[in-house]
Amino acid sequence: MAAPIFALVTLAALASAPAPLRCVIFGGGPSPQYNQVAIESNVRYVHSLLPTRVDETILFADGQADTPIVQFLATKTEAQKALRTLFGDGPRPAKGAPFLQYRNSDVPRRDGPTTPDTVSGLFDKLAAEKDKNPLLLYFTGHGSPGQGVRTVDNDPRDNNHYDLWGNAHLTTKDLAGYLGKLPANRPVTMVMVQCFSGAFGNLLFTDGNPKGELVDRPFCGFFATVKEREAAGCTPEVEEEEYHDFTSYFFAALTGKDRLGRKSVQPDYNKDGKVGMDEAFAWTQINEESIDVPVATSDVFLRRFVPWTEDKELTEVSWAEILKSATPAQRAALEGLSEKLGESAQGDDRVKVAYEHFQKLLDRDLRPSSSTGIRLSPETQKRYATARQDLFQRFPSLATRRASPEEWKEAVEKALTYLEENPTQLTELSLVRRQVDAASKASYAQDIEDARWFRFIRISKSVVLEQRLRKSGDKARIKQLDELRKRESQNPLR
Repeated sequence: MAAPIFALVTLAALASAPAPLRCVIFGGGPSPQYNQVAIESNVRYVHSLLPTRVDETILFADGQADTPIVQFLATKTEAQKALRTLFGDGPRPAKGAPFLQYRNSDVPRRDGPTTPDTVSGLFDKLAAEKDKNPLLLYFTGHGSPGQGVRTVDNDPRDNNHYDLWGNAHLTTKDLAGYLGKLPANRPVTMVMVQCFSGAFGNLLFTDGNPKGELVDRPFCGFFATVKEREAAGCTPEVEEEEYHDFTSYFFAALTGKDRLGRKSVQPDYNKDGKVGMDEAFAWTQINEESIDVPVATSDVFLRRFVPWTEDKELTEVSWAEILKSATPAQRAALEGLSEKLGESAQGDDRVKVAYEHFQKLLDRDLRPSSSTGIRLSPETQKRYATARQDLFQRFPSLATRRASPEEWKEAVEKALTYLEENPTQLTELSLVRRQVDAASKASYAQDIEDARWFRFIRISKSVVLEQRLRKSGDKARIKQLDELRKRESQNPLR
């Protein structure tokens, strides 16, 4: 008897359907004091985007449902906001602090904590799995720079850390070892959004060694920022609409759904009717309003295998030639960044201008300018100092270096009562707060512009490096790059 037509269609559809996704989400900080609500929000957001056919694991912080380990900002009144601007969050912010408070976690599932033993056991389990379904690894939390002395031949930042619960850490080389346990033919896609995450691009090489050979596995990754810089996103702010970080932009572009459930632009730069990770990555580079300078594994590949003397070589390549050699996604990113950067990025010399901005960043070791403090006008500085001094005299325990957390909390509560009873004083403090906030926003706006110049020069360099590789005639390397680009152009969530 012939098989029913609908059965044949169903079997054909199953045969052509992509393999079910295996996804592991790693989330949380090393302790409650560094386990901000935005990290938990990232876990929920990425979880909500996963396709129906997915085998998911979530490791989050301590792995418990009934411990208050998620930090959130609880300032509501003007007096609270003003005091926080003047005095910060107190000595070693602890549970019950007036401004920062803690609650139980609200992640969609808990499969364990982000501890070294749990992470190691998870990769043992992944290595033992018989199926070879594509594996998506997403990391959100905090990162730390690798330890050691920088020399010409060794940069400790090539072995940066992802911070694990209990103040432990997972280094680039640790993770390389875990990935090495997996079947060589299992596709792995990685997205990491913590500070200094760019170092994990070295997972593209054997043992995570930036001087090593290419790993023999289908691997690609996207990272929020270069190995030298902090990333945006670890905030205790509860208003998700105000989140401006790599996760928010990258996954919204990739799926067409932002973290509030609204429709988002889906950038199809090569006009093939779908959105790949490379296109979401390019859209993020244009639009992300933050200090992030994102990294893709293809960027890391080109910097490893294409000879390069110094970045000043970029100024010798014309803008027209760079545009001509760029991929559709790269071209869109370069043109989009040019538009965002305004008049100074419109001329044929824009690569030279970007290089000059990059040199200024090098002068401060690639750190954002706000990392050295906010610059206040003399008038605001005077108002700020006077307001602090007045409250210090009334409530000495506001001096965090001399007070215990309990003493500081008591002083804050007394200061809040005082301000509520003295509206004239509160009005003055509110003015100071607004002026400091304005200065902070102006400083951060400059950091965002600097980051865009940095993104622009990095994309330009990747274009020029790829052009050199293709002109070299090295067929083996060109094939490796093409295979990597193909992986980066896929969409694991579709």
